[in-house]
Formats: sequence, C-alpha cells, structure tokens
Amino acid sequence: MLFRSWVTKAASVNLDDQLVANATGWYDPQKKTFHGELKVPKGELAYLARQKALTNGTDISRYAGRLELQVQIDRSDPGKAYISTGKAIIRNLILDRKPLTNKNVVLSWDKAQFSPEEKLIRIVTGQLESEFASLKAREFSCDFNQELALEGQFELTADLAKCSSAAGQIAKRKKTPAIAGELSWNGNCRSVDGIVMINGKGQIDQMQIGDISDSIQKMQMKITHNLELNQPKETITI
Repeated sequence: MLFRSWVTKAASVNLDDQLVANATGWYDPQKKTFHGELKVPKGELAYLARQKALTNGTDISRYAGRLELQVQIDRSDPGKAYISTGKAIIRNLILDRKPLTNKNVVLSWDKAQFSPEEKLIRIVTGQLESEFASLKAREFSCDFNQELALEGQFELTADLAKCSSAAGQIAKRKKTPAIAGELSWNGNCRSVDGIVMINGKGQIDQMQIGDISDSIQKMQMKITHNLELNQPKETITI
C-alpha cells in the first residue's frame, strides 16, 4: 500500500517543562516534497546542555538563558534546494553565572536555500542582532565545492567596548583590551577562480585606546580595504 502523502496536523513535545516544541507539516513520498514548521516557545539552555543528544556533543554547559525558535522549511521539487525562513531568540543570556548581555540575541533569516547536491547555501537576507554588535547580510551565497566561493553584501555595527568585554568573558580573561568606540562598516565579497575578494569601508567614531589616564581620546578612524584570499596560491593580500 502506497501513501500519497503523510500529514502531521500537530505534534508537541514537552520535556520536564524545560524544552517545549510544536511541529506541523506534510511529506509526499512520491514527489519527495515537503513542508514543515517548527516552533520552540521555550528551550532552557542549561537543560539543553545536559542533553548531549540534543546538542550533538557541543559543550554549552557554561551558558544559561532561554531559547525561542521558529522555523519554516520547504522543498517543492526533489531537484531543488530546501528553502527556509526563521528566527531564533536567546533571552537573558548568562555565561558562568554572570549576565553576558542585558538584551536579547536575535538571529533571523529569509529565504535561506540549501542544496546538498550542489553543496551551496544562499540567503536573501540574514541578520544577527545583539547588544554589542549587529551584522546584516544580503544576497549572500557560499559554495562548498572544490574551493570556497563567497558572494554577498554586508553591514556591520559594533560597540567595541562591549565586544571586548564579551570576548574577555567568553575567553575567561581577567583583563580585556582597553578599547572603545562605535564601528560601522559596509562591504561586499565576490569570488573568481578560487580567489575571494572582500572590499569594504567604514569608520570608528569616538575611538579610545588605552586606560582613561593615558589613552588616545575620542578620535575618528576611517577604514578602507581590499582583501584578496587566493586559495590556489594559499596567500592573503591586503
């Protein structure tokens, strides 16, 4: 007996009230097409850290906070890419029992495409937002075939003092680099014959290096760069 399609109207999981997930979707075994939606209204990181099967062996035991996730994924043809849109939010992120950030960390993406046959990822828009930095990507693609090939446009803003503090907390450093300022950067990348070219420009406003007593105070630094990663020759040129 052949089933024309499998439909899941609703499936729910609740593990100790620490991980709650809901899923809906359908699968057509003849056409090999499907649609699925996953919602995780609650996922406690401290609980997930103790479930090695859920983290695929990744050690996140130093972290605590609440994960919220919403993902939609489709495949309209077996020869076409998987298409996904979604958002992940981490609230009250804590590292080693100390707050890492006072605001939510949010990752969102729209029309992300992945083709396992072509080893290619494409994202129409993607954005990572946090208290210390924000990164936006448009028309991004990454080809994992013989040599890495990157394409896309990027916008980055960052609070250097908060980035330094967060990096020091993650790396367990007692003292972090004394640097402050507001970074803004725009760039793009493209690839030709194994050569990845990354061009961009930006600036750091209110830049301060060193302790207050002997620092370089509130200067502005402008940045322009052309970077070339030559994979065949294994060289980097700036």
